[in-house]
Amino acid sequence: MVLKKALIVFLVLVYGVLTAQQTRIQVKLENRTQNITYQFQYRQIERDLSRMLSSTLNGSTISAAEDASIELSYAFSVLEHLNTNIRAALSVGVYKVHSTGHRTLLIRWYEPSLSFTYIPGTPLFFNLNNINSNLVANAVFFAYVGLGFHADSEAINGGTAYFRKADELMTRMQSTSFVGWEMRRGGTSKYRLIYELLNPAYVSARLFYYQLNSGCISKQQLKTAYDESCVKESLLVLDNQDVLVANSLLLQRIKDAHPSLF
Repeated sequence: MVLKKALIVFLVLVYGVLTAQQTRIQVKLENRTQNITYQFQYRQIERDLSRMLSSTLNGSTISAAEDASIELSYAFSVLEHLNTNIRAALSVGVYKVHSTGHRTLLIRWYEPSLSFTYIPGTPLFFNLNNINSNLVANAVFFAYVGLGFHADSEAINGGTAYFRKADELMTRMQSTSFVGWEMRRGGTSKYRLIYELLNPAYVSARLFYYQLNSGCISKQQLKTAYDESCVKESLLVLDNQDVLVANSLLLQRIKDAHPSLF
């Protein structure tokens, strides 16, 4: 009986480790200012933000393919830093990492100006009902978006549940004073991306994304005759007469992730 219980505990621990390993998180802050005073704080932010995301996403990862995991990469370029106020440019990359070490870029997002406060020694945590950090809110938002795109690459509309989580966070942010969460459908806003992802009018773009990643990119035969025909076949799901989808931010972001194919 004791051996049986020990085996159960061991399996639970192993499952927890495997689940956590499905999502790799990389956070990097690069100082673009002339002030080197805060270098130690940037290493703290890297560590604390990684831990916060790991804790928040624990158990949230999808059933990834056996030979692949997902990597969320956050690259901050600090543009201004005064006391506890920081302004940075943020680039988020979402990758599928195969057992061979090959990485496939699924989606990339760029925030040219992200303002947040950071008080050294104050733990970073995420609570949907009490959001007091623009840094945390943005990091979690893009994590949900990243998980959603990864799920969409594995199954048709597989990421809907994660996109809805991002949409719920977007809605909660409307009651805060943080900049960058405006509900506008123009430009390259976060709201526009989520709006298109959850709007049935753009479903063909998500279907194209699935076919591209599950049928063409995963074969790793870029720039070959087979790959070109695969992409052309996938493009058939897009109605050439659908101006709405053709001009969508969603489709543009998909194409940006695979510039060599278009």
